[in-house]
Amino acid sequence: MENGDAGQKKKKTAIVALLLLCLFASFLPLMLRYVRERSIVGTLGKTSANMTEAKEAPAVVIEADGEEILRAPLDVDARYMIKDGKAELLRDDTVTLSTILETVPTALHDVNIVEIRDGVVSCAESNCDNQICVHTAAITGAALDLPIVCLPHKLAISVIGGH
Repeated sequence: MENGDAGQKKKKTAIVALLLLCLFASFLPLMLRYVRERSIVGTLGKTSANMTEAKEAPAVVIEADGEEILRAPLDVDARYMIKDGKAELLRDDTVTLSTILETVPTALHDVNIVEIRDGVVSCAESNCDNQICVHTAAITGAALDLPIVCLPHKLAISVIGGH
């Protein structure tokens, strides 16, 4: 009977150890984030105050089919045409999707108009079927902003840096 008690004790100890390990693992990402943000000495001996000065300026990144096709500053107003996975700066604010598609058959090209204005980026127009990208809220680069995605055109628009 003593062997059974020893086995039960080992089993309870293993369960407690496993629960403590799971608890520690669940808090690990939070602890690492806290240490990284509160670190006195950062990369290459810089203090955390110096590192905040060296933060990357916010930029709009547009990816087509997983490949980065455009990186533009968030603080410079601009409009871009993304046509078949290639980005082109639109110098004329009057250019719209309908004026572009007058010269090009709609069914042959994937076209999105991305607009950066007053520190926010949005997908102003698209010739995709579902228009989810157009109806998605503009993003600013705030930590909780999700990217704007156009699944039919395999396009993702996000803001990086400056958080």
